[in-house]
Amino acid sequence: MGPRNKGIKFRPEGPLPDALVRVPFIVGVKGSVMSEAIPLHSNHPLVGSWQAADDFSDMVVSIVAVAEGFSVSVTDQTDGEVAEVFEPQYDGNVLSFSAHWPSNGRFIKYRFLLQSEGTVGVTYTYSGQEVWQRKLT
Repeated sequence: MGPRNKGIKFRPEGPLPDALVRVPFIVGVKGSVMSEAIPLHSNHPLVGSWQAADDFSDMVVSIVAVAEGFSVSVTDQTDGEVAEVFEPQYDGNVLSFSAHWPSNGRFIKYRFLLQSEGTVGVTYTYSGQEVWQRKLT
């Protein structure tokens, strides 16, 4: 995948029926992982394009259900830049993924949790950028 791909697909190991995807499910202790089959359909409530409800952000997150799971892309509507998307994971409740913006080096981790029809709660953590100078002693 090139550095400017529009999204990365989560591909489970081994063959699965077309309508199922095997995803990591974190249980209890950090690092403990088991697999669970979760049916996905194009009418899944997370499928679609999402933007901040207050229009404060120009980011649009597009989610598509594919046989392998979800395909996610993130676009800055101001300049059309598409982020590099990494590690989309769905546990049946929360869709999480990471995005890197090559133009400024910012790295963001997202968690999407469906709240109601057409509304998701989004938690994100991002890298910051500052200019520092040497402290005079």
